[in-house]
Amino acid sequence: MRRAAGLLALVSFALCGACTRSRPGLPPRNILIVTFDGLRADHLSCYGHARPSSALPSGEQERLEDRAFALDDLAAGGITFARAFAPSPRTLPSLATLFTGQSPSATGVLDDRSRLPRELPTLAELARAAGFQTAAFVSRADLDLLAAVGRGFDDAHACASDSEALARARGWLAQDFGDERRRLVWIHLSGLEPPWAPIPSAELLRPECAPLRFLDPDYHGPADGSAACFARVASGAPALEPADRAALAELYDGRIAAVAGRFTGFLEDAFDYNRRGAEASEFWARTLLVVTATHGLDLGLRGDGLRAELQDDLLRVPLILHHPDSLPGARVLEPVVELADVLPTLVELCGLPRPRDLPGRSLLGTLAPRSAVTQSAQRVFSVSDGRWRMIWNPYIANMAPGDPRRGQPIVALYENGADRDSAGAHPELVARLQQSVVEWIARQHFRPSLPLVPGRSP
Repeated sequence: MRRAAGLLALVSFALCGACTRSRPGLPPRNILIVTFDGLRADHLSCYGHARPSSALPSGEQERLEDRAFALDDLAAGGITFARAFAPSPRTLPSLATLFTGQSPSATGVLDDRSRLPRELPTLAELARAAGFQTAAFVSRADLDLLAAVGRGFDDAHACASDSEALARARGWLAQDFGDERRRLVWIHLSGLEPPWAPIPSAELLRPECAPLRFLDPDYHGPADGSAACFARVASGAPALEPADRAALAELYDGRIAAVAGRFTGFLEDAFDYNRRGAEASEFWARTLLVVTATHGLDLGLRGDGLRAELQDDLLRVPLILHHPDSLPGARVLEPVVELADVLPTLVELCGLPRPRDLPGRSLLGTLAPRSAVTQSAQRVFSVSDGRWRMIWNPYIANMAPGDPRRGQPIVALYENGADRDSAGAHPELVARLQQSVVEWIARQHFRPSLPLVPGRSP
């Protein structure tokens, strides 16, 4: 009875259950969301990276039949958002935003120790209210993702590794789906999160997925993916030499190939009808795939501390939507989008109940230019319009004399991730980006413990 009452409250929280715009093609019945920790968009070959980190060989017939499952193939058959940004450089705040459509400042989940408040409905709860069967398979041993943001998943599994998460998800998908219920499945993969443990060769899909594939064989320096290596990156002391930074980037690209290759192998095993029969193809054809990441990864290029955390290296992430029947054509969309936009998109495309006060926008319509804003746990703002990123510290006057942030600039402006601060040369641009932060704040529904409006910097 208590669960039924909660469900009624959830449905009453919705403004409109299945009021969606008419769209061409067949809408998806199922949703598969795959999130990665530490996956940078600018290191994926489907985003223009020079190394084939997310590409695997496929034949023309496989691509025509939608049986090519590498990330590059999925992007080529769907919609790729070129400038998608996470709301935080940390896992739990970004997942909370993805599953509620609210910013970390609104959810109150500002770090990896927080939990979603119960009054905010999650994607899984909305899907369950709409009749979906829900399941989650997550890999992140040091964080309790399910307790923090997993409310609403009927069948939830915290796994010790990516391989276990994918194997459990594969077993769940092997059940008989003859009841015609709709499914929401969430898979979270953390194999890119440092430090990087060796990946057994038996778990590699093919030679193109070898984690040392891109590493210069003559390199024998400190950039080895170990805990000590990343502790040095985080502290910035001593800074990595150019050869070490190059080697770390090579290792990272190989790690992407290995982790993404595992996911490709899962899709092939679960949905390739040559392996499983026609029912696999039917399920895949009726499934909307969402691929994104909680944050990127610092490879030692941006210095240390807060400035590194609030740059594109950690905030620009991939976002790919794949469902050819309702999202036909290969498209790369340039407008700035945020993880907060995913829930409104699923509400519209899949007919889910719509919560009140969603600050994000559906990605299915015309996307007007907009900036992406992040507020750190230290009350520092970072905003990007796709070309410029401004870091704004409006509360600096209120900080204690010994606070290290008092020594940082009140405003800093960087073009396309460059290291040189250009704020002094572009005062009008700084003012415009500050105004976009103020407007963003007006759209949020802040938790009571957080500041509502920043004061103008002196």
